Amino acid sequence: MVAIVLYACWFESLFNLIYYKSMNSNPKEYSGLAIVTIISEVARNVFSRVIVLLTALGYGITIFDIRAQQINIVVMSFLYAISLVIAGASQRM
Repeated sequence: MVAIVLYACWFESLFNLIYYKSMNSNPKEYSGLAIVTIISEVARNVFSRVIVLLTALGYGITIFDIRAQQINIVVMSFLYAISLVIAGASQRM
């Protein structure tokens, strides 16, 4: 799971580099690249928050079966992703 966050950070940095280089070379509106950068940022944030949430719930330390908490984790992650998409869209656009 930690490797997913590291790869997501790498891809987010790559997409931001491409986005900013293209904006510097030609200052037109690049909505497609903006959407890709928002999605990569949201994916990284959601994966890292899920790791924090699982750790806070004690998964692997005190709780070895997470099925009872699975719906709560999915709902919280989905709501967090939606709020990040709204925040990212308002920042970039």
